Amino acid sequence: MQPETYAGDTRGQGLEPDRGREDGKRSPTGIGPRARARPRAMDLNRVRAALFMLIVAWAVPAGLYAVDVAWLVPPIVLLVTASLLRGGDRLADRLVLASVLLAGAACAAGLLWTVWPWRLHPVAIGGLAMTALAGVTAVTGRRPRLPRPAWTDALIAGVAGALSALYAWPYLSADGALGRLTTAMAGEDNIRHLSLFEVVGRQGYLFVDRTAAAGQIFGGMIFYPQGWHVNAAVLDAFLRGSDPLRGGLPALDHYVAWLLGTYGLLMATIIWAAIWISGERAPSSHRVIIVMSAVSLVVVSDIPVLVLRGNPGEMLALAFAVALTAIVVRPLGRTREQILLLGLLTVGIGFTYYFFLIPAAALLVLWAAADRHRRRVRSAAPVGLLAAAVILAAMPATLGVVLADQAKEFAAQTGVLPNVMAAVAMLVILVGGLAPRSPNAFPNARTYVGVLAVSVAYAVAIAAGTLALGASPHYFFGKAVHLLEAIAIIGVFAIVRLLPGGSHDRGRTDGRAKVLAATVALSVPVIAIAGAFGPNGVFLIHRGPVAKTWTGMWLGRVYELPELSKKVLSADRSYPAVPGSITVIFDREPLDSYRETLALSALQSTTADTQSAVYKLPFLEPERTRLTLERAPGKVRIVIADEVAFTRVTRVLQDEPSLRAKVAIVPLPGVRLPARHSG
Repeated sequence: MQPETYAGDTRGQGLEPDRGREDGKRSPTGIGPRARARPRAMDLNRVRAALFMLIVAWAVPAGLYAVDVAWLVPPIVLLVTASLLRGGDRLADRLVLASVLLAGAACAAGLLWTVWPWRLHPVAIGGLAMTALAGVTAVTGRRPRLPRPAWTDALIAGVAGALSALYAWPYLSADGALGRLTTAMAGEDNIRHLSLFEVVGRQGYLFVDRTAAAGQIFGGMIFYPQGWHVNAAVLDAFLRGSDPLRGGLPALDHYVAWLLGTYGLLMATIIWAAIWISGERAPSSHRVIIVMSAVSLVVVSDIPVLVLRGNPGEMLALAFAVALTAIVVRPLGRTREQILLLGLLTVGIGFTYYFFLIPAAALLVLWAAADRHRRRVRSAAPVGLLAAAVILAAMPATLGVVLADQAKEFAAQTGVLPNVMAAVAMLVILVGGLAPRSPNAFPNARTYVGVLAVSVAYAVAIAAGTLALGASPHYFFGKAVHLLEAIAIIGVFAIVRLLPGGSHDRGRTDGRAKVLAATVALSVPVIAIAGAFGPNGVFLIHRGPVAKTWTGMWLGRVYELPELSKKVLSADRSYPAVPGSITVIFDREPLDSYRETLALSALQSTTADTQSAVYKLPFLEPERTRLTLERAPGKVRIVIADEVAFTRVTRVLQDEPSLRAKVAIVPLPGVRLPARHSG
């Protein structure tokens, strides 16, 4: 069939072929009624399709919620999001990128969810998410499409799942509610995040309505980054459906589930990123070695301390940072997706743990400085959206520093010194692999070296700044080391790529360099296993006389104090919260009193009331007991957990008789008091 021809070239001149005739007459425009109706019909079809997609977007979550299976909505949203992405050729690429994209988007959307009338209701959030996905489909014309599963996908999922189960084992093997509480109390931050998770689930971001938040939670948490808590609360709402979350031990179980799930996401992101930046041409054997090396380095690093201490926000921020590193080192093929992910990952970091925001901004500069990106970004709109995302990401930090004076926490002396030797060992391994680099050995190696230099410089700067303030590097220096270790772990491709047999290997790499790389790559798992479970002090990777690494201490339950959790659980069951009165546990040691009261107030959702009896008090008796009673705004119910504590309280009341009217003394079951105080 021959194409239509015209008398002269009319293309580009607004002239069209004469297709419209009616009763043998030519229309004035040359276009008949049938031709004029076709665009209108197409527009009408598009409107109908859009309305149908809008109805489906809201009908699906509403219907699933009605039959109490709303927990199906998040997996559906994840799969649809992954099917609309085009970055990466493997199923694992799409799923990991979709997971961090949705988590970052939830951090930003939480601002809307906090102020709209439905708060975190699953139908409203599910309908909004599916409407947004339908809009993306309509605007871009993309159709859902997922790659077929491959063996690499199974490798990433299987290893990440096994590693996650390993670190979840202390909770999974705990003996009932008491065992889970004991494990959670090993990390003091778990208790605070439990309270924050519960309140955010009811209110959304607390800094939006500080007055309402002040009556529900310890004031020091109102401006704490709450991106993880919003994500966890939203997923928990889908899981619970119409069943409300009512504090106490059930809330603890839900919190622990999302804590472990976040650690699993971090493990999956680290393993995925290590394979992603190695390039598509990496042979199968190299990918296996990369995964083995990455897992081994995780075991000996300080990263497992996050699940022990209970730092879910930092876990999610590290997952964002690792994914950000991966797509900066090896960008996606599509610029719009690249910029969208860069922006949402940066927002996620700012809303979950803004301490990593400075190195994240440096990574964006590294990406923008690459020549290939300057050629690809031809419009100011994507750059403007990325700049807006950076500004939004800085909002929690700005509020925290300006309104809550959080900058004073920079020189905090809490926590323990990080295992610097493990980080140094990783850097030595990377330098050994990067030094004999051949032209084809490492794709995007220069960018990765820049990212690694940023993380090293940040850790050094934090240490130097802390020392300049007259304090020793502890808490925040440790956080900087966590970031450095995560970036170093995904860089194991640097040594594995030197192994012979890869598509890059064309005889250009010196034979001695290959032998060195092979020795280092294969020895990493051996060093990690020996450092974690071997004799104390081996390879300078150890923590003390009981265990060598945080992994060993976590699995060995070194920090668990079951006698404290027994007292907390007993007090919670014997003495429920009473409106207008605070409940305080007094034990023999002031630190034990602090931990027990903190945990009890979290279980009873009374952290706002008890904060004057918990925080900013000296750990010196009887001064702590006296200040606790003086600062209490109303009546105080003292739960005596030890006879020594009872003696101390009675002496304080004898010295301060004006406090007697506001104090009621009750014993913990099993503790004997004099007859006149019993009951």
